[in-house]
Amino acid sequence: MNKYKIAFVTGVPNWHFPEFYKKLTSNPRIDLTMLFCEAFSEDFNRQLFGISDMQYGVDFLEGYKYKFLRNYSPLKPKYAKVSFFRHLNFGVWKEITGRHYDAVIIDIWNGISYWLAAAASKVSGTPLLLTNDSSILKEMDKAKWKREVKKFFLTKFLFPLASGFLYRTEVNFQLFRFYGVPERLLFFYPLSVDFEGLYRKYSNLKEEKFDLRLKYKIPKDAFLILFVGRLAKEKRPQDLLEAYLRLSIPNKALIFVGDGELKNLLQENVKQKDIKNVYFMGFRPKTEIPNFYAMADLLVLPSEIESHGDVVKEAMCFALPVIVSDKVGSSLDVVKHGKNGYTYKCGDIDMLSFYIVELLDEGKRENFGRMALEEAKNWDHNVAINGLLYALDCVVKNKKER
Repeated sequence: MNKYKIAFVTGVPNWHFPEFYKKLTSNPRIDLTMLFCEAFSEDFNRQLFGISDMQYGVDFLEGYKYKFLRNYSPLKPKYAKVSFFRHLNFGVWKEITGRHYDAVIIDIWNGISYWLAAAASKVSGTPLLLTNDSSILKEMDKAKWKREVKKFFLTKFLFPLASGFLYRTEVNFQLFRFYGVPERLLFFYPLSVDFEGLYRKYSNLKEEKFDLRLKYKIPKDAFLILFVGRLAKEKRPQDLLEAYLRLSIPNKALIFVGDGELKNLLQENVKQKDIKNVYFMGFRPKTEIPNFYAMADLLVLPSEIESHGDVVKEAMCFALPVIVSDKVGSSLDVVKHGKNGYTYKCGDIDMLSFYIVELLDEGKRENFGRMALEEAKNWDHNVAINGLLYALDCVVKNKKER
């Protein structure tokens, strides 16, 4: 079996992916080097999470090879503000043309460094795989002229440089197809979570559900609804709070795990309306998040902008049913409506409340939870690695046959 020397070009280390990079590195068929176009930025992550002090509970750079490419851009990173010139890493050319990689993977397109890396792959004859986790749902909200301009540049200049494309989700697959990528060049490389690791934690914690509630001072026998994510406008946490308020059940509780610009507003709303049993846990280390999955009865993600929603898959690893808005990418391929969760029209609080009530039934929750657990297996890191290896086998073989 071939072993592949891979250059993976991306932006900045963050807390979502180090587990996956380590798992890639441990695979005997992969020799991975991560090429980061920017060093870890505490300021950027403060913008992202909306707080001034945080403990991540994970080492972003442990367990895999990496290089930081010198960034000549004078622009400072700013969350939700995209600039084509944020990364100016001219060294990526020498790195790719001179290191004799078997393949290059690029997971960002909106910067000059990534187009330079793609051109270097072409010049050096190195197979290039393009990927990202963008969603057709978000893309269709853009003005038509913007989509047409983007399509022109992608199809005329960037996409012809690629040997293949790695799609992460159903909404990502639809995005590639929308921009003209032939289905024969698309390989499934799921936007994965560490199912194996999370399932082990679930197995260890599932008997401690009520002890965990005691630890966090949550009513032991309450129907517990969980939100995990930034308390930001696009996540619409206020919809969940309003739906919770409308629930005509006496024994209920709601936990918000995360921080952001809406936290004070939400807390003030809770205080003014005297809403009982609503808990704001703030930002928590990644290692602590499983505790909240383990003690919850249901996860809700009401976002209006959400490429996929890793928290949905993570919660399913704990046999949790989920409710998501139809703007959440996982509503199309992870959440099976009426089987492991529900999908509702974004912003429809009455519908959200209705589906929450549907899951008050303990037997239904258990059935949904079993189905959720089965679905989560399809999104394990090992599935993504196998998909990547299949793509590499195809594009490298095609190169040798030409």
